[in-house]
Amino acid sequence: MQRFWIGLTALAALLFQANTALSGKPLLELKVGDNAYVGRSLARDDQTCWIQASDGRLTRLLLQRVTEFRKVSPNFRQMSVIDARDQLSREWSRSLETAAAGSYAVAAPRGKAQAYATLLDEVHRSFSTFFSRRNFGLEKPEFPLMAIIFPNAQEFAAYCQADGMSYSPGLRGYYNPETNRIAFFEDNAPVTLGPRDPNQELLQAALGPFKRPDDSCSSCRMMTRFESAGTIDANFRDTLVHEATHQIAFNMGLHTRIGENPRWVVEGLAMIFERNQDGSNGRGSERQRINAERYEWFMQRTRQDVVPLEKFLATDRTFSTATLDAYAQAWALTFYLSERRAGDFAKYLQVIQKHDPFEDYSGEMRVADFQAAFGKDIDWLQVEWLRFMDAL
Repeated sequence: MQRFWIGLTALAALLFQANTALSGKPLLELKVGDNAYVGRSLARDDQTCWIQASDGRLTRLLLQRVTEFRKVSPNFRQMSVIDARDQLSREWSRSLETAAAGSYAVAAPRGKAQAYATLLDEVHRSFSTFFSRRNFGLEKPEFPLMAIIFPNAQEFAAYCQADGMSYSPGLRGYYNPETNRIAFFEDNAPVTLGPRDPNQELLQAALGPFKRPDDSCSSCRMMTRFESAGTIDANFRDTLVHEATHQIAFNMGLHTRIGENPRWVVEGLAMIFERNQDGSNGRGSERQRINAERYEWFMQRTRQDVVPLEKFLATDRTFSTATLDAYAQAWALTFYLSERRAGDFAKYLQVIQKHDPFEDYSGEMRVADFQAAFGKDIDWLQVEWLRFMDAL
């Protein structure tokens, strides 16, 4: 036992040096039983550390369970997009083909991988443009963004089980912050490209979201139209874009992958982008950038009984008790802040992204972070926000 504690002290010292290195972080190997984990130390406290692999995958380890450790190399290196494509090929070559475009590596049914990769790269570029025009100062993705698209629900369900996800018939796709991958299955049902019934859109949204601690959603239906990927089913394209938006946001510094993120922020930003590409390029008026379905639901259903802003900021409970109202309110608040308080909103996003991932993010802390960016008088901000919505 004495030897173990001496080893644990040395491990803690090594991780401390790794997390405070001025010129890059070393490549480490930690063993827990028969399993070896190779990567850099991303974050740690006295009991736990997060190891990040070269493809961006995160693993949480209890230090007391580590049996061996060593420094493999003085420098940790990220995997390239081509390496990520090759990794997916090794994993799925028997059933899927692979392709790469921009920051994306994709495994998909044969004959479709390049179309999916092109679509996802377009989502990434449009997302970047949207926030750069609002001076959000986003980071470039440090790791390749990987996506897996299965041809049917059966293969997707098997993957969910292996990935630690709870599959249900309403789940079409998801983003997993630990693996840093998005996964889906195709919908081969007939599709109409004309106007869709808004009530049907809301019904589909009501079937989700897939509840996870990381605040990601599952099968929300989008209004985005990426015509360059015209061979891809339009309805499925909507789901793909929404989950890709989450993946991109988590990889460009808007959210933290190992800490708590207020759910209204995560979903609100995704719904801002889901509107269409006209909104993402910064042209047009505020009214043209409205997410019509969310706006209509908010004004007709949520506006008359809106959750007081301080309560909405402090807890994610509304997303469980009144899901559609919570989504509509999250969109409305995020839309107002990004349109009229963009500088303060950027500051707020930076504050919550830097929150200590090992601390509980209490309601009081959430409200205090919001006040640090937007001012103490939350009640008055709510008045201004609702006036803005009414004026639209």
